[in-house]
Amino acid sequence: MSQEDFESRPTVSLNSAGLARGGWESPETPGMRIAGYTLVSVLGEGGFGVVWLADQREPIVRRVAIKIIRPGMDSASVVSRFEQERQTLAMMDHPNIAQVFDAGATPAGRPYFVMEYVPGEIITEHCDKQRMSVRDRLVLMAQVCEAVQHAHGKGVIHRDLKPSNVLVEMVDGKAIPKIIDFGIAKAIQQSELEQHKFTMEGTLLGTPEYMSPEQAAGQTDIDTRTDVYSLGVLLYELLTGSPPFESRSLRVAGLAEIQRIIRDVEPPRPSARLTGAGIDSTAVAKSRRTQPGSLERQLRRELEWIPLKAMRKERERRYATAQEMASDINRYLLGEALLAGPESRVYRARKFVARHRMGVAAGAAVAVAIIAGAAVSASFAVSEHRAKVAAGIAAKQAAFERDTANTVNSYLIEDVLSASDPDEDGAGVLVETVLQRATDALDRRLGDRPEIEMRVATTLGRAFVAVGRPDLALEVLKKAKALATGPGANAPDIATVLAEIDQYLGESMYRQSSPGDAAGVLRTRLASIGTAGDPLTRATLLNQLGGALKWSKPPDLDGAEGAYREALALRTTALGATNLDVLITRHNLALLELRRAQRLPAEPAEPKRAAFEKVLALVQGVLKETASAIGAEHSQTLAVRAEEARLLGLVGRTEDAERAYASTTDAMRRVLTTRHWRTLETMGNYSRILNTLGRTEDEIRVLEEAVEGYRFVRGATDGGTQTCAEWLAAALEKAGCAECAGRALERICDDLVKEREPATRTQPVLEKAVAAYEKAGLAAKAQVLRTKFQSK
Repeated sequence: MSQEDFESRPTVSLNSAGLARGGWESPETPGMRIAGYTLVSVLGEGGFGVVWLADQREPIVRRVAIKIIRPGMDSASVVSRFEQERQTLAMMDHPNIAQVFDAGATPAGRPYFVMEYVPGEIITEHCDKQRMSVRDRLVLMAQVCEAVQHAHGKGVIHRDLKPSNVLVEMVDGKAIPKIIDFGIAKAIQQSELEQHKFTMEGTLLGTPEYMSPEQAAGQTDIDTRTDVYSLGVLLYELLTGSPPFESRSLRVAGLAEIQRIIRDVEPPRPSARLTGAGIDSTAVAKSRRTQPGSLERQLRRELEWIPLKAMRKERERRYATAQEMASDINRYLLGEALLAGPESRVYRARKFVARHRMGVAAGAAVAVAIIAGAAVSASFAVSEHRAKVAAGIAAKQAAFERDTANTVNSYLIEDVLSASDPDEDGAGVLVETVLQRATDALDRRLGDRPEIEMRVATTLGRAFVAVGRPDLALEVLKKAKALATGPGANAPDIATVLAEIDQYLGESMYRQSSPGDAAGVLRTRLASIGTAGDPLTRATLLNQLGGALKWSKPPDLDGAEGAYREALALRTTALGATNLDVLITRHNLALLELRRAQRLPAEPAEPKRAAFEKVLALVQGVLKETASAIGAEHSQTLAVRAEEARLLGLVGRTEDAERAYASTTDAMRRVLTTRHWRTLETMGNYSRILNTLGRTEDEIRVLEEAVEGYRFVRGATDGGTQTCAEWLAAALEKAGCAECAGRALERICDDLVKEREPATRTQPVLEKAVAAYEKAGLAAKAQVLRTKFQSK
C-alpha cells in the first residue's frame, strides 16, 4: 500500500446528533490542471479533503501529492493562515518528514497544498506485512519521534498524527518512515474556524483514536504535547495491533461521549489489550515474529510504560517533548532505566545489571532469572498450584513452596540487588560481581534455611554458567549438591532439584575442560531417575551428556549422537517439532556432524568440503525453522546464524560468510551487547574472514571492539583477550603501523606480568613486540622493552 491510502482512516466529522456526515463530491477530475500541476488520480479521501497524485512539469519535473480542502472550511482564512505558516514549514529539513512545496486556491476558491509524494505504505500495515519484530518497530518509532521533535523545534505542531500520516518507504533495503501533512491541520484549525469548530454542527476536526484530551475538548492553548499524546497512541498500536480505544465504538458515539472517553477513560495496558474483545492475539503475535504469551510478557511493565506515559491525560505528566519519548525508546533498546518507570533504587539497579549482563540462556535474561525475583515467584507459584491440585501431595508442600518463594525474593531483591546500586558501583560493575556477592552472602543470610539456600545456590550456579564463568559455577553448584544430599535435607521435590543441579554441574565441568567428569555425573543422575522419570528432565540431562561426550578426550561422537537423538525424541513428543528446546537439540546434532567433519584428514580436500557442505545444509534448515518460531534476533537464533557464517567460511564461500557475519554481529550488538561471550566469539571469527578478504581496516575495527569486550568480560589475561589482541597487532602491522602493533603487544606483556603469568606466556608476546618496534625503526624502544621485561 502506498500514499494511495493516504487517509484510509478518515478524519471524523460529526453533526449535532453525533452521526457521521455523508461524503461530498469533488469537482476535480483526472487531467485537470491547477496552477502548474496536472491531476492524475485520487490517492485518498479524508475529513479535510481529497488527495490527488499530480505531475509537475515546471520549473522541475516531478510527481507530487496535492491535498484539496473540502468546501465549507473557511477557505479565505485557511489560505491566509497557511501563507503565514509557509516560511516556517519551508525551514523543516528532515529525512523523515515529507516536504510541503506549495499552496494556493483552486479556481473555485478551495485551498490546496502541494506536498512531496511518498510511495510508501502506512506504517502499521508495513510493519505487519514485513512481520517486523517489536524491536524493529521501536527503532522505526524512535525515528518518527525525532522527526516530530525537529518540526517542534521549528515551531510546527502536526495535530493529526496517525498511522495514515506516517508512511514507510524502502530505500536501499532499509525502511524509512516519512511523516506527511505537517502543518496543514494547524493551518486549517485557526482563525475563525478555530474559534467556532465546536459550534459548527458539532464538528470535531481530527481523528478521535489519536486525539489528545485537550484537543478533543477544543482548548485553544494546544502545544507540542498534543503530538506526544498521538505518538503514544501510534506506538501503542504498533505494539498491540490496535489503538487503545476501539474505533467502531468511538465512531458510533456522540460528540460529547467521544470527548468524555478521551478525557476520562484510562486506556487498557498494552499487555492487557492483547487479550481484549475482538483481538486475534495469535495473528498479532505472528506479525511480530513471536507467540502471544511471549509478546504479552515483553509488553508487560517496562515496555508498556512508554506509550502509557505519552498518553497520560494531564499533559504535564507526559513526556515533555517528542525527543524525551525517543530517548526513552532508545533507553529501552539499550536496556537502560526508563524515564517512564519508577526510579527506586531497586529498579535502577535491576536495569543496570540487566544492561551489563553477559549471559542469555535459551532466551531468558540472567537479570530476570537471578535478580528480578519474578521468575522465582512464577516458578514456585506453579509448583504451589500443582501441589494444591495434584492428588496425593500434602498441603505442607504448598506452604513450603510459598515460604521458599517469599524468602528467595526477599534475598535476591532486597539484599543482593539493593547492594548493587549503579550510583555506588559505577558503570564497570560486572554481573558476575553481583552474582559473587550473592554467593558470598549465602551462608550469612540463609545458613539456617538449608533447603532455600540450596535453591538459591542452584540458581546462582545456573547464572554463572550463562555468563560464561563455569569456574565460578562449579563451586556454588557443588555447595548446592552438598546441601541437597546432606543430613536433614527434606525438600519435597528433591529428585527434580538434584537433576537440575547435575545438569548445570555437568555443563560447568565440560566447559572447564573436564568432559569426562561431566559425563560421569550426568550418567549417574540419568541412572537414578531411570526411563520412567519425567521425560523432559531426562531429555535435558541427555542433551548435556551429548555435549560432554562430544568434547571428551578422545571424543565419543557415537555416544554423543545417541544421547542427542534420545533427547530429541523425548522433547519432540512432549513439546512439538517447533519448540525451542527441540530446535536446540537439532542444532546440537548439526554441530556434532561439524565435529566429525573437522576430524577428517585435510587431504584429500574434497571429502572434508563435502562434509562441511552437509553440515551447512543442516544448520540452515535449523536456522530457518528457529527464526520462524522465535524470531530472527532471538539469542538462540543468533547462535545458529553465527554457526551458519562460520560454515560458509569453511566451505570457501568467503563473501557470503562476510555478509552473514556482518548482519549477525550487528544483531548481537543490539540484542546481546558487546559484553556477551557469544558476541565476542563471533567477532573474533568475523575478523578471520575479513583478514582473508584483505579488508584490514574493517578487521582492525572489529578486533579493537572484541579486545575491549574480552578485557571487560574475561579480564586482560584471558586467552580470548590475548588471541584477539595478537590478531589486532598483526592487522595494525599489515596496515603499515608497526609501532601501533608494538604498543598493542606491549600492553599484553604488561597485563601478563602484572597478573604474574608464567614466562611461557609472556616471552612469545615480548618477542613479537620487540620485532614490531624494530620494524618501525625504533630499535632503542625495542631494547628498552626487552630489558624491562627481562628484569621481571
